[in-house]
Parts: sequence; structure tokens; C-alpha cells
Amino acid sequence: MVDLEQLEAAARGRLKADVHLAISRGVGDRVTFADNLHAWQRIKLAPRILSGAAAADTRITVPGARVSTPILLAPAGLSHSSTRATLRMSRKPNVT
Repeated sequence: MVDLEQLEAAARGRLKADVHLAISRGVGDRVTFADNLHAWQRIKLAPRILSGAAAADTRITVPGARVSTPILLAPAGLSHSSTRATLRMSRKPNVT
């Protein structure tokens, strides 16, 4: 997905309503939310340029482990329960 509307629609179906609302509309003064939205709007991808990338290799070596798909996890500070849920998920097998 390279379209924020598609990404938001997919998230809406997977997140609890209150979590989706906080993420999709922002909290507090919404300054960070506005900055992030502006950053996404500056990204221009031309899908035809990405053709032929079938052999892409996303593996990296993180100190002590070979990781096939590097994804950084960080609690978003939405609530204490969301932070705990992030930590629980990161303890699952194959999550480094």
C-alpha cells in the first residue's frame, strides 16, 4: 500500500475504535500529527519504478540476530494498556 487512505481503511478494520480514533485524528494539540501528515504528503512514489524488485532482500543483522523483516517497535504512549500490548507482542516467537 502506498496510499494513506487505503492504509487507514485497513487499520480501521483491525484496531479498537478508540485506538483508531486517537491514531487517525491525533491527540492533544495535534502538532506531531500535522507534521507526520505533511511528511507523508511529500512522498511521491511512482510504482513503475519499483517494478522488477521481486528479488529484494530485507534481511539485516541486528546485534546477535539475523532478522528477515526489520520492523522497529516503540510504544506510542496512547495508554498504559497499549504499551503493555506492544511489549507482549514483541515477546512472541520470531520477534526480536
